Amino acid sequence: MVFERWVRWLCPEGFVKVENVILPDTSAAAWVDMSKRRADCELECKRNCSCSAYAFIAIPRKHYGCLTWYKELVDINYGRSDSYDLYVRVDANELAETTWKSIDSREKPMLAVLVPSIALSWFLVSLFAYLWLKKRAKKGNELQGLLANGLEVAIKRLSRSSGQGTEEFKNEVMVIAKLQHRNLVKLLDESRRLLLDWRKRFDIIVGIARGILYLHQDSRLRIIHRDLKCSNILLDAEMNPKISDFGMAKIFEGNQTEDRTRRVVGTYGYMSPEYAVLGNFSVKSDVFSFGVMLLEIVSGKKNNRFYQLDPPLTLIGHVWELWREEKPLEIVDPSLTELYDPREALKCIQIGLPCVQEDATDRPSMLAVVFMLRPPRS
Repeated sequence: MVFERWVRWLCPEGFVKVENVILPDTSAAAWVDMSKRRADCELECKRNCSCSAYAFIAIPRKHYGCLTWYKELVDINYGRSDSYDLYVRVDANELAETTWKSIDSREKPMLAVLVPSIALSWFLVSLFAYLWLKKRAKKGNELQGLLANGLEVAIKRLSRSSGQGTEEFKNEVMVIAKLQHRNLVKLLDESRRLLLDWRKRFDIIVGIARGILYLHQDSRLRIIHRDLKCSNILLDAEMNPKISDFGMAKIFEGNQTEDRTRRVVGTYGYMSPEYAVLGNFSVKSDVFSFGVMLLEIVSGKKNNRFYQLDPPLTLIGHVWELWREEKPLEIVDPSLTELYDPREALKCIQIGLPCVQEDATDRPSMLAVVFMLRPPRS
């Protein structure tokens, strides 16, 4: 848009005023209601290179109108009654000649020096302004995640303290490029932070579960994410969850179901015990991370930021304690007040706790999780 404005400003054409004429044939003219200035009418004509002329007409006690012509001007006559000022589009040379003729002869020598100087100054100012605006727009796009066409995008930036680098970035692009599923992030998505009611939270939980199931079972490739956490779940405009950040994902081939690494990457609080301590990871490692996210969504609390002093417990430990005391619904986010379905909340807790079992073999598969999250048949 900025470039387009400057192109119009530098366009070698303008309008010559023809006074007191009977307007040309208006059968092919366009009429636009206006309540502003003649300059707005001129701008209306300038926007279309096919516009050959315009007239700004005042209708007594009503409004103003802008007539624009887009074909040859037919039947232009001079007259005393019903006459108006007509502004005809001309090229730069004719415009300059008309302007020069209208200037008093005594002023021409001075203008012969001033006009080029002023024109050059304006050109330089305009050039610098254009370059500055272009640079500013580019910088704004980089900071705000806004493309030149106005499309808002989610941008991933690595912090200086991040352990990820070029290799993880290439891995993420490769994995995302090979996957297509509505619960997996695309390279162009929106993220929003909104207060979520219970229905939206439950739908997000189901969407995340389906996305992980796709990674583990339904995709052509078996993908272990290895860094599932709430901050890596983006929400689109319809609040559908999108799993993101595949920089640490591992692709399993054939019938492979587990692997081991000496380089443990991920986020503490979401890592399964066998992965954090021994470097062993599998589909059940992602199941553990999903269980943590599920409990966080239900409770509105972060596992790695939740501390209870008496007794000292993490969020997972606290939920287990409430379960043993037969009051698990006390963990539900207080901001939901009574506006949630206790049966669904209890179901989520019953699913989340097995997912965070210490022994990987005791955790359900994502297929079982998705099946358990399905509504009961009526």
